[in-house]
Amino acid sequence: MGKITQAMQGWLKYYNKTPGNDALSYIESGDPTAIAAIEALAARPKHSTQWMYWTHQLAGILPAPAKLDDEGRRALRALAAVRAFDSIGHWISYLVDREKADEPTYPSVGEVLEEAGVDAPTLAAITVASVTPLERNAVPTSAGRHLLGLSDAGLKAAWKASEAMASPYARLAPGPRVARLILANAPARLGPLLGRMLGKDSLSPELCETILKGGADRYEEAVASAWPHAEDDHAGFQIGQVMARHDPKKYRDKALEYARAVLAREKESYHHPEAAIWMIETFGEPALAEVVSLMRGRMAKAGKAGHDWQLQGNVKEIVDGAVKALGVRALPAVFAALESWSSSTHLDAIGRLIEFDDGAHRERIRAEILKGLRGDESLQAHSWRPDPSAIILPYLNLASRWDPRGMAEPLWELTEHKSKAVRDAAARALGRLGAEVAPRATAMLGDRKAATRAAAVVLLATAATPEALKTLEGRMDDEPDEDVRDAILATLDAAMAAEGREVGREEVDRRIARAAPKLKAVAASWLDESQLPALKYRDGEALGQTATRYLLFRQSRAKEIKADVEARPLYGLIDRKSGGDFALEVLRRFAASKADAKDRWALAIAGLLGDDRAVPVLAHLIDTWASSSRGKMAEYAVQALALMGSDAALMSVDAAATRYRSKQKNVGAAAEEAFRAAADRLRVTVDELGDRVVPWLGFEPGKPRLIEAGGKAIEASIGPDFKFRYRDVEKNKRVATLPKSLPKETLAEFKDLGATLREVAKAQKLRLENLMVRQHRWPTSRWRELFLNHPVLFLPFASRLVWCHYDDSGAPTGAFRALEDRTLTDPADEPFELPEGGSVGIVHPLELDDATLQAWRTHFADYEVESPFPQLERPVVRVPDDRRDEKLSKAFTGTSLNAMTFRGRAEKLGWVRGSVTDGGGVDSYRKVFATAEAFVGVDGMYMGIGMDDSIQLGDFYFVKAGAVDVGSYVYDNPSDEKDDRLIAFGDVPPVVYSEALGDLKRIAGQAGADEAGEPKG
Repeated sequence: MGKITQAMQGWLKYYNKTPGNDALSYIESGDPTAIAAIEALAARPKHSTQWMYWTHQLAGILPAPAKLDDEGRRALRALAAVRAFDSIGHWISYLVDREKADEPTYPSVGEVLEEAGVDAPTLAAITVASVTPLERNAVPTSAGRHLLGLSDAGLKAAWKASEAMASPYARLAPGPRVARLILANAPARLGPLLGRMLGKDSLSPELCETILKGGADRYEEAVASAWPHAEDDHAGFQIGQVMARHDPKKYRDKALEYARAVLAREKESYHHPEAAIWMIETFGEPALAEVVSLMRGRMAKAGKAGHDWQLQGNVKEIVDGAVKALGVRALPAVFAALESWSSSTHLDAIGRLIEFDDGAHRERIRAEILKGLRGDESLQAHSWRPDPSAIILPYLNLASRWDPRGMAEPLWELTEHKSKAVRDAAARALGRLGAEVAPRATAMLGDRKAATRAAAVVLLATAATPEALKTLEGRMDDEPDEDVRDAILATLDAAMAAEGREVGREEVDRRIARAAPKLKAVAASWLDESQLPALKYRDGEALGQTATRYLLFRQSRAKEIKADVEARPLYGLIDRKSGGDFALEVLRRFAASKADAKDRWALAIAGLLGDDRAVPVLAHLIDTWASSSRGKMAEYAVQALALMGSDAALMSVDAAATRYRSKQKNVGAAAEEAFRAAADRLRVTVDELGDRVVPWLGFEPGKPRLIEAGGKAIEASIGPDFKFRYRDVEKNKRVATLPKSLPKETLAEFKDLGATLREVAKAQKLRLENLMVRQHRWPTSRWRELFLNHPVLFLPFASRLVWCHYDDSGAPTGAFRALEDRTLTDPADEPFELPEGGSVGIVHPLELDDATLQAWRTHFADYEVESPFPQLERPVVRVPDDRRDEKLSKAFTGTSLNAMTFRGRAEKLGWVRGSVTDGGGVDSYRKVFATAEAFVGVDGMYMGIGMDDSIQLGDFYFVKAGAVDVGSYVYDNPSDEKDDRLIAFGDVPPVVYSEALGDLKRIAGQAGADEAGEPKG
């Protein structure tokens, strides 16, 4: 069974069966009755391929004409028989877009299509309708050259025939493409075509603009004559914008008529805010008054009829446009927007009014904010929010920023609101007023309702005056509600920390004594007190049962993986050794229980008191939970490791971030965030922390480890293969394993170290490869200290990678690798002297010229050195000279892949999905580099896609890092090359371009692609 037949069988499980099954039968066997059935269907009136998705996917996997086998030719014949001309055009576009200059792609396409039953006139019509690359930088492609070679009559005929076959969903209307081609290469030939090109069915603003720009004033009259024949008022307005830009004095009044007509369409579901904004930008305040009147009428009708979310979005857009054009003179639009029933539009309008207020509008601002604070029915009537407090909260934040003193009484009322979020926000707003609110807040502390007392705590904590803190301190022991008391403690502890004070043993003992009546039993049934190691204070005194129960009880109240607010000072008083013993036993017993999420506080105990013995237990729990659909528990365990903070713990966090980069991504993201937070806490970069936490495994810098027992001395070191190497010192001879006569503890230690070393090797390979791609540099002195002395990084990496020294300006001065005696060499076996200054980095092959790259390859082969990850043999892709100005590429557009194959390959290489859009669709995948992001479009991908489903790749492009928003129902991807967020391929850092294109080739199954970035065949 051929590849195409197999793919067709998969597609037809989900798509329409007829004429797909006939096409499958013909492609598989060449059955003439099947092709006859397809042709008969295509001959019916109103035949359309619009819903025949398999035709697009079939065209997407067809190779170049020279590589078409019998099965491929039959597939092309089936597409021609079903009249899938748009799909055929897509295939031609794919081929023409990849052709080299002067390459005769189009003639070879014409030959195979003629065999398939597509005659020359039909092919010309397909080219006009659907082939996108007709010219590149004003130079015709082979498809463009063919069109230019047609007679005027032939070109007219092709245009006429194309109108019947162009897909309604074509990416670009044919007019601008063909017009650009002719204007750039044979401008005199455009005139005879204008009558048909500017006809009602093909007239478009883009076409008009192309003709006016390229033809100067030569064709202005023809475009102006066609303008009244636009499809509707909106199209007429868009063409009017083009005409007004071309000659404002002559055409803007006519464009205004169309803009008014657009805005007057009562039943239009889309209200075209651009027409209103254009009017304001072009005609100023007179147009603003007209637009504001229309806005008010529309909002009033929408409010009575129910709701119109599209209208409300447009109101905001119009106000923003008016403000941008007129500044403070746009206030009438702002006042109109205040009448909106949409809380988001209303809030935006208040913000604008505050921005422009000179004191004259203060009362109006206050009245409008009060509407929101009181949950005015006009703002709630059509709200999609199920909770009214969601409407109140943004008004609270606005009141707090604007003038909490002027809104004080309504804010006090909201401290009694049923929503805790509202109570707290109101209390924070009032707290900004400082000492003046203290008396009333103090009175609230005596209220019988815990919710009111909690609001009072937030208020006094925000005020943070000495008197407010003293009031909270006096209330702490009298507060019966533990949650309110916790809030008081958090405030007082933060204040003490800010003053450099700590809670001492005396206060801790007082807290324990206060809680003692509640400590009748241990905090969890799975804990056996009699089996728990005794906890000790740092002076050796035992905590005892009550204090131990207190610690467990208090920590069990904490929902997050961090120290309980009241028990935090006690942790600092506990001896580390006894704390490590205790934490390990608690952790083991928790792991042996059902490990219920409500008992996750045990993980916090492990993180706060545990030592490196707990690291492998937590790492095992992360893997177990991640693989058994308990991802949240795995995240908690990651947080516990980060809380522990030792090098071994943080190395395990870093490894989890790498291991779960593509699978169980929430766990990986939690690990990455925890590692970043640890770096911030230690005031180092993430990369510096990554270097710091590589474990030493008991070795000293630059030395092997000596093991002595029973008169024997064995020297242990780490070899380039990430395995321990042993040498009998007395015999000066390598031994395969440690002698069995060594103490059991030593043998067990090295067994555990071997397992750790394997995990470290995996993590460091990925980390250092990533640092190579990111072009990370180490100061020379730090590189010596790290890579020539560290047992894990020396032989496995320093001696098996090519490094480069860079001077202070960043220019390379020479490449080298380390030898086993810690000297450095170049590829010719000459010693390399590493300068004192500058920096060192892992060489990317793009940095080496061909001769130097080959010299290093020979050197590695001669000494049988194998790199820990692809370096010298790494495929490189350079931007072709004729594509340096391009910003969107179709090099992979139309490539069809099994959905699971695509996702597996992409995620393994570090690509993640882009935005999730309507219906769970996924529009792109992306990879983030330090200075740029690479995107590739994906067609047919959606959440929950099946194992047998297929997708097609779309355009790929690069944007500035962080320039494109990604999320659920976010539509922010660039749509054309005019988007200024796009980076021209020639401006993309060479390593970023090479890595991204190399990834995409592997994803697309084009590993054998050539070096210039063009897929083969």
